[in-house]
Amino acid sequence: MKRILLVFSMDVVAKNQLAPDTLANCEGGLAAWQADNYDRLALVGGVFRSPEIQTIAIAKLMEWWFEDHLISCDKMIIEIQSLNTWGNIERLLAKFSRLGLMIDDIEITVVAQALHALRIWWTFRFGYGIKVRVKPGWFFAGVKRSLTDLIGLVCHIWDPRGEGRIAKKQAATRVFDPPAK
Repeated sequence: MKRILLVFSMDVVAKNQLAPDTLANCEGGLAAWQADNYDRLALVGGVFRSPEIQTIAIAKLMEWWFEDHLISCDKMIIEIQSLNTWGNIERLLAKFSRLGLMIDDIEITVVAQALHALRIWWTFRFGYGIKVRVKPGWFFAGVKRSLTDLIGLVCHIWDPRGEGRIAKKQAATRVFDPPAK
């Protein structure tokens, strides 16, 4: 059984800078990685902010953070195309399959802020029938983020695979033309 630690992104601030809530998830993930015996570290998230704020996938920014904290990139699985939590999970599961990691042969532990973790757990469990363990971060991500996560939880309960109108509309609002080279 392969053990995978999955650290979720939250947001980017300034120019390609990890937001404090994403850094908190990274710190929680690092602590879990160091305390337990995981085989792989999975990081998820694409470019979902305007080019003034983000030009690099958030999972890539997180990868660099973990490399700075001495985790080898050959231990990491990076998914950089997704635009929301539904996409994070769907694309990561597809990547696992391409890597030969069959869902019956892996154990996934999720690190995320508590409300986000509940949404992630719900989507894995009821959208894909996959049981995951959760290591919630008990930090306050702010009023706006907390309200967004509560609304997101309701949306995930209603549409656990992200196939409905709300999920598609949210993803469409997060698509930006790549910056000119």
